[in-house]
Amino acid sequence: MDVLNSVDTKYHRSGTVPCPAWRLWGLRAAYAATSLVGIVIGSLMLCFPRMSHKILGFPRQLPECDAIVFGLLATMWLAVGLVCLDAIRKPFRYLVLLRIQLLYKTIWLLVVALPMWCRASLPDYGWTLLLGNAAWVVLDIAAIPWFPVEESQGEA
Repeated sequence: MDVLNSVDTKYHRSGTVPCPAWRLWGLRAAYAATSLVGIVIGSLMLCFPRMSHKILGFPRQLPECDAIVFGLLATMWLAVGLVCLDAIRKPFRYLVLLRIQLLYKTIWLLVVALPMWCRASLPDYGWTLLLGNAAWVVLDIAAIPWFPVEESQGEA
């Protein structure tokens, strides 16, 4: 019970609202999950593109796409995954990564997936992406310390 009530103010400037230890660990868990998924998926896409089409397209296979766009997406996921390794150690410094992730996934869900679902044109593999992105949005919302974020923007 003490862990849930303890406070870690190490990363906050004086005058900001302290962050409970449980939220700090939740934030680190979000970075760790993002790092793991980004590194694994990005590396798989770069090193084994055919296999990644099968895995990412579960239950079937992703359609072939432009190799440049596919490679760009792979390197972005890999880069974010690698940056999140450092974010685990310095969680408040990298909050912008989780906010960008939350924003792009939410936009994708609302602008791409939802309209396709409403038209009944969401392909089988789209459901895997829809459910994964929706779960990640919930994870990001739960992990991001919304109140202290605004007050800690000037941290170095």
